[in-house]
Amino acid sequence: MPTIKSPSPNSVLCIVGNNQFNNEVLADYLESHTGLKCHSIQVTELVNFCDRLSDKTILILLDCATLGLVEACNREPITQILSHKNHLVLCINANQSMGQPVEALKKGIRGILFDQLTIDVYLRAIQAVLAGELWYPREILEAYFLKTPKPETESENLKTLLTRREREILSLIAAGMQNQDISKKLFISPHTVKTHAYNIYKKINVRNRFQAAQWFQHNSNAIEISQPAIKNSRY
Repeated sequence: MPTIKSPSPNSVLCIVGNNQFNNEVLADYLESHTGLKCHSIQVTELVNFCDRLSDKTILILLDCATLGLVEACNREPITQILSHKNHLVLCINANQSMGQPVEALKKGIRGILFDQLTIDVYLRAIQAVLAGELWYPREILEAYFLKTPKPETESENLKTLLTRREREILSLIAAGMQNQDISKKLFISPHTVKTHAYNIYKKINVRNRFQAAQWFQHNSNAIEISQPAIKNSRY
């Protein structure tokens, strides 16, 4: 069973929803397998909870068992929470027939765990989101980052900001690929991919893969990035 590698002492988990018994059981399990403190609260308690732990990175697991994704994401105080850079939201128990994952991604939701998934997927998703990554099926990332119309930019400097290889790697990061997958696709070492990613983040002034993917969405036309073929899915 996977566990969180070297959990940050500054991170906490918080399950938000109405099914108190199930959520408390899940909270106990996640706490014992991640090494992170995990709370279970009602949505009405969320703002006060986040205020008390304002110095922490809070990963909120929003239980969407009885709601559609868009309805859950549009509820107060979720919209308020999403505006805080240290508050991350991962939707859990989402019903695929009630969901609009692309809309959730647009609102800043870091990932979706559909119902019927095994608990080890939860652990992998939590680790990925806390590392600054997104957790969506690959086709959803493609629909958002590669097919959404991009606004024109006024900056001509963007065209020469990144090298050809950096543009290629950035497009694959935005498509949801991990460093190991990118290294296999481009026939380079994972260390080389990591070095390129570091240089990309520094050049475009972002801190993680999620921010890099957002930057890509707004600027891919301007820097003339070729779109990669997307295969496979996280699930």
